[in-house]
Amino acid sequence: AAAFGTSRALAWAQDRLVSARRAAFAEELVVAERMRADAEASRDAEGLSEAIDQLGEIEERISRDRIGALVTDIARVRRDDALGAARRLMAAHAASRHVLEVQFEGESGFGSGVTQNFYSTVASELIAAEESARTPLWLGGGGGSGVGNDEFAGGLFPRPLNPHAAATE
Repeated sequence: AAAFGTSRALAWAQDRLVSARRAAFAEELVVAERMRADAEASRDAEGLSEAIDQLGEIEERISRDRIGALVTDIARVRRDDALGAARRLMAAHAASRHVLEVQFEGESGFGSGVTQNFYSTVASELIAAEESARTPLWLGGGGGSGVGNDEFAGGLFPRPLNPHAAATE
């Protein structure tokens, strides 16, 4: 967890603590959420205010003792240009110490799940036959049909870089 510096190690440790506290307060959160939903359904403004206050207090107890948060940069990309967007993002964001989160244009999702989906999409595009032929990043698995992931049926291994080659895109 410390490979990215002390701020990331601290954030990781804090996230683990918050997850444990959230689990400890799970029942209280469910009750408060139920109160909020009931008050909302019955249009009870006073009950809704009370439920929201209670939810806020529980969230404060869960998150207390936090020292800070990592700075997050959010990038919006087109899903149909994930690989091109990844190239541009990595070039622009490589020197940054901020967390990079990705959102897809025209979609409402955000957070680590969407960001992980972005990287999975990029990885799939990198091992596609056409891209793999254009940018040979992987040692061939042999025995495959040479189409898409079949090429790497025996496993996916990175191709070693030539230490004397000039840096490329």
